[in-house]
Amino acid sequence: MTLAETHSSLPGAAPRPGDCAARALVQADPRADDRRRRVEISREGVVIQRRVATVAMRLALPASAFRGVGLAVAERDGRIVYEIRLLHRDADLEAPLARLGDECEATAEWRLWARWFALPALVEREEGRFVDADAARGPAPRRRGRLLRERRTRFALRRKTGVAARMATTHSGEREIVCYE
Repeated sequence: MTLAETHSSLPGAAPRPGDCAARALVQADPRADDRRRRVEISREGVVIQRRVATVAMRLALPASAFRGVGLAVAERDGRIVYEIRLLHRDADLEAPLARLGDECEATAEWRLWARWFALPALVEREEGRFVDADAARGPAPRRRGRLLRERRTRFALRRKTGVAARMATTHSGEREIVCYE
C-alpha cells in the first residue's frame, strides 16, 4: 500500500495559536464498507466517522485519549518524508496530521501540533516505538548553574556574601572588651 493510498488528504498546515477551527480529512480504511473514513480534527479531540457492515459509526475521542503527537521519518520513492500524526494505543484510531519533506518545517509543525493539543511531542526511535522528545534530550540545566555545595537558600541569596580578605585580618595584642552586666 503506497502513502497516497493510505492518506488521501491531510488537514494542511499546523494550527496557529488561538486557531480553533476544526479540520477534516478523508483517510483510507480497509475495514470500512467504502474503504474510507472521515476524520475531523479539532482542539477538543478527533471524530472518526465510517460505515462498517452497513452500520454508521461515529467515534468521538477527546485529545486526552491520545498518547501524544508523533514524528516519524520514512523513505518513500528515494525521498525522506516526515510524518506527523496523533498517536493512540490502538493503531486504528491514529490520525495523520501532516506529511512534509523538509526537516525544519516538519519539526516546527510537529511542535505546533503538540502545543495545540497540549500533548507530549514524541519521536519514533525504532519502527513503532515512540519516546518523549524532551526526555530524550536529558535533564535541563539547573536554574542558577551552581554546584550543589555552593547552594544558598533563597533568603541567604538576598544578603551580600562576606569578603574573604576582610575576614582574614586578625588583631593581635589587643584587649577584647566584653560587658557582662
